[in-house]
Amino acid sequence: MAFTNDFSSLNAKASCLVSAGFSLFSNVTLMLICLDLWLKLSVTYVITLNTIIGSILFMLFGGVGMATLPVSLIFAFKNRPKCVITRVMALQEATDLAKRSNELKTATLGL
Repeated sequence: MAFTNDFSSLNAKASCLVSAGFSLFSNVTLMLICLDLWLKLSVTYVITLNTIIGSILFMLFGGVGMATLPVSLIFAFKNRPKCVITRVMALQEATDLAKRSNELKTATLGL
């Protein structure tokens, strides 16, 4: 079967397979083949549309997230809980910790 440029034999009632010389198929088989092709094409178009819409939404929401991330980190740093401890308090805590560690050291050496 050679390729032709004459598509005048195709009309709304004649299937592409019948006009191409495939007259061995029954009408039911041709309907099933056309339905199968239609389903494959429609699934392909749905997947393509879903991919395009998903990519656009990902760019939109990903861009918004990337823009707001530094702002939220800056606000988190600005509003972080601040523990104010003076130098005297720090020295007192250090000496208490040193005393407790020496007590634990002598207790372990006594075992």
